[in-house]
Amino acid sequence: MPALFGLDMLTLFGLAIVGCGALGWLMGPAVGGILFKATNRRAVPAMVEVRYGPMLMLFSKNEEICFLSQIQFKGAFGSHG
Repeated sequence: MPALFGLDMLTLFGLAIVGCGALGWLMGPAVGGILFKATNRRAVPAMVEVRYGPMLMLFSKNEEICFLSQIQFKGAFGSHG
């Protein structure tokens, strides 16, 4: 059997299987998140409210919502000014 890239066919197939597994492991969460948000478009805002609602209520009670908006716009994207 001819060698491809100077590798034995069994080694080449083994590396291909490991490479496909690694690519799936890296791409799976990204593609899965996109598909989940696309199919559950109406439910996602309610899920966010359930998850972060109590924390936002606490911040608004203490009048620190300005601090939260500064984190959202400055801290998330690396603007250090």
